[in-house]
Amino acid sequence: MSVDALMGRTTTLNEKNIANALDEIQTVFAGLDESHQEQFCKQLVLYAKFLKNHTELL
Repeated sequence: MSVDALMGRTTTLNEKNIANALDEIQTVFAGLDESHQEQFCKQLVLYAKFLKNHTELL
């Protein structure tokens, strides 16, 4: 049981969504060779910036 649950804190849908996304990113990152990890991070940042500027695609 998490500390948040013990303290009666509820998790919002937004918090769950970002936690799920970060978990997936970490899983993919961990499965990559070290040589691919840096490129993965660069691509992820570029994609995030692209989506920030093109919110109509979301």
